[in-house]
Amino acid sequence: TKKAGTALAIGGSMEMWIAEYNGSVVAGSILFTGKNHASYWHGVLDPDYGKMRPVNLMGAAVIRASCEQGVHWFDFNPSMGLHGVERFKKSFGTKPAPCPVYAKTSGFVQATRVLGRLLRRVSRREDSQ
Repeated sequence: TKKAGTALAIGGSMEMWIAEYNGSVVAGSILFTGKNHASYWHGVLDPDYGKMRPVNLMGAAVIRASCEQGVHWFDFNPSMGLHGVERFKKSFGTKPAPCPVYAKTSGFVQATRVLGRLLRRVSRREDSQ
């Protein structure tokens, strides 16, 4: 038994989709929706079922359902240079669009990075002496 996708409404504009095979969940995704826009935020896959391409099947079901709900813009979000992710998105006929990515890093993480750089410099100096 295959199920391409089952949507579970989590909150007003958030859906979780799952793909099942013989009663087992084999893939899932989280989708944020607005009046005219849907954003595929994150997906997961059970690697034992990867060759079956359940994420592709579920993606098609998610896009179809979004269109049926009147969505005009389906956003797969940035691929962050991951070639496998880019191939997956291209399989749906996507077109790349400029998308600035903003990251906010906590003060703790920033301090840890600075400390790491300083320790590497000290280590290199000691190695060269």
